[in-house]
Amino acid sequence: MDASTPPEGESPELSADLTVRATLPRSIGLSLAINAVPDAYLLLDSPHCAFRRLAYIQGNHDLESTLTTFPGLPRVTNTELSPLKVIKNRDADLREQLLVLASRPASGAVLVDAVAMAQITATDYGRLCDDVAHETGRPVLAVPHRSLTSDYLTAYADVTEALAAGLPLSPRRSGTRRRVAIVGYLWDRNEGDHRANRLELHRLFQALDLDLVAVWLSGQTTAELQRVQEADLIISLPYGRRAATVLADRLGCQLVRGEVPFGVAATLRFLFTLGAATGREAAALRFAEQELAAVLPKLKWAVPFAFLHRRLGYVGDPHLYVGMRDLAALLGCSLRFAAFTNLPRHARDAEASTPSPPSSLDLPADIRLLLGEAVPPEPATILSYPHARELEQTLERLGRDQELDLLVTNSFGFLTRRMGIVELGFPSYHSHALAERPFLGTRGALSVVERMMEALRAFEVRAARGDPDA
Repeated sequence: MDASTPPEGESPELSADLTVRATLPRSIGLSLAINAVPDAYLLLDSPHCAFRRLAYIQGNHDLESTLTTFPGLPRVTNTELSPLKVIKNRDADLREQLLVLASRPASGAVLVDAVAMAQITATDYGRLCDDVAHETGRPVLAVPHRSLTSDYLTAYADVTEALAAGLPLSPRRSGTRRRVAIVGYLWDRNEGDHRANRLELHRLFQALDLDLVAVWLSGQTTAELQRVQEADLIISLPYGRRAATVLADRLGCQLVRGEVPFGVAATLRFLFTLGAATGREAAALRFAEQELAAVLPKLKWAVPFAFLHRRLGYVGDPHLYVGMRDLAALLGCSLRFAAFTNLPRHARDAEASTPSPPSSLDLPADIRLLLGEAVPPEPATILSYPHARELEQTLERLGRDQELDLLVTNSFGFLTRRMGIVELGFPSYHSHALAERPFLGTRGALSVVERMMEALRAFEVRAARGDPDA
């Protein structure tokens, strides 16, 4: 299956639609993961067109990407495979190209993946990697080959899994249950929003007297990622569930399934999951109360005057959707529409198996409500892995019929007319973060709410001026 294969249960009418799906291909996800590890290199056994897809990231989504530097060797390169080349034994050529990458002084790890066309001759990439690793002393790793069952999120997770399985690690646990690592974070660019998210995560951990020793992936080098070996506990996030399991098995440490702390409610659930796993439930409660005391008063005028009864839509991955659904409910909005621009299987990784807060804690009613005792209703219209034409037509209809006031979307829905637009997630070609501005945690929630409010007001001004596309 590839990006044009219909998911199970799709209607015959939509299955007959042979237009492209509203997602991004595997090669972009591979590059996205390499972009998140500044000393990692990737050799993709593929035609040259894969190299051109770096433009989806560098200079468009990520203004600070280092995938291609001039002068110098790109950190993502390819074999320029062709039908005439694929029928030959290419072991010597592949080995030489891997050796060039692994011999670079700045190389912390080299990875190799292949498109389906390259795999028909059953090239033993693992053996080639082992040979080059032995010669250079550098980690040279084969990425799990899933080129026919992938989108960009699958590929990002596959690179994370390859690093988890192949980086040299040895357990160095403290035994104090204070050192924690996060595995499965989507570091999709090296801009201020993700740098601020990393700081926000550290702030949450420090509030519980915990040391966040590593975040996979987080714009940090392979040497910094190796600090995961110090962890007593690994928190698994949905962009790298398999990698988290691999690391927990290798290091013999506890594994806890968490969710992306996007929005106020999801951040509280993340905090209480962390508190329950480390025996710091009381500290989690104290910090939660402090955060709510800082955040909620700032919404007292925004909710009634800007958000109450507004109709929202969401386009993006299913992992941010969970927090978006809760945030809409907190603001007094109704979430009317959602579209997931990924393979349907990713939705299974979105929700966390979050335990209920310990009964020994006397939780205030507002915290219990925010933690999810009343799950917000699902949107009336949900598109899972839609065709691009279906997504475009649906958004056009929602705008024409004035069924949405605001759309929070990645770039797939950014040009939608007749509603306010907030660009969020990957890809975001039109919105960048030059300053450190998080979107995770409670501070990140305020930042997102601020952007939503500004987009609503800007839309109202355009409509009042008679803009036909407002």
